[in-house]
Amino acid sequence: MPEATVPNAGMNQGMEAAPPKPNDEDHIPEGTDAATSKPNDEDHMPEGTDAATSKPGETRTAQAARPRRTRPTRRPRRYDDLGYPIDYDLPCGCKVLRFMCKSICNFLGSLLTVYLLWLVIFRPYKVHPHVDGAALTVFELAGPAPGGNATALRYDMALNISFFNSRFSYLIEFGHLTAGLYYNGTKIGPSDDTLPSFMLRTRRHRVVYPVLRGRASNVSDAVVESLARDRAEGRLNLDVRVKTTLTYRIWPSKATYYYEYDCWLLFAPPPGNGTPAFTGGFNCGRRK
Repeated sequence: MPEATVPNAGMNQGMEAAPPKPNDEDHIPEGTDAATSKPNDEDHMPEGTDAATSKPGETRTAQAARPRRTRPTRRPRRYDDLGYPIDYDLPCGCKVLRFMCKSICNFLGSLLTVYLLWLVIFRPYKVHPHVDGAALTVFELAGPAPGGNATALRYDMALNISFFNSRFSYLIEFGHLTAGLYYNGTKIGPSDDTLPSFMLRTRRHRVVYPVLRGRASNVSDAVVESLARDRAEGRLNLDVRVKTTLTYRIWPSKATYYYEYDCWLLFAPPPGNGTPAFTGGFNCGRRK
């Protein structure tokens, strides 16, 4: 019988079988983990794609085609007539409370501004009288007044008191100006010497001339003892108290203050023969 022929047998003869396709895992370099050598899909995700929300098995093309997350658009802010932003999301009670807080803060800020302006411009504590000179002619005990048994005190003093306005911007009006004599904390004399009011312009001096003269009755025993002790020591400490109102005028407003000043004077006891004792050059301190 004729031999059966195998198709294409001649073509396969003399040819070797193709080697098997190598596996990728067989050619992994040493020291490399096969599980980590595979490319990570998350490392090659397009920008704007959220890897945490990617679905399992989803390709990169599908992830890129997914719409990106965008931030919600904010409503444009509106302002009221005073320039404050309007918050539509706040309840009515919060808006009222916020308005009250702003009003209180604005009011306190205005008070602070006015106070600072007062410290800069209106400074009445900078005005102090100055005793340029004083003459004490009589300051001694006398016999009781006619028809009385109490001890009396005779006094006679003349002073030169100057005022100076050191400011450049406003005028100062001195009103209700009086001067009184005090000794050992006790007022000597029934009344003060009233001086005329005057207006003191910027960078100007003004001198007044009070005269304190009279007879004080009903002198206490403490005054008598203190006067005897001071005469023995050869000194007399007298207090001339100046009272006045200061009115600052800056158009269109004015401010009025009331102040008292203590002018402490140190004299040698007058000899009693009509020769006065002199002193001067004392600044008066503010009492209140």
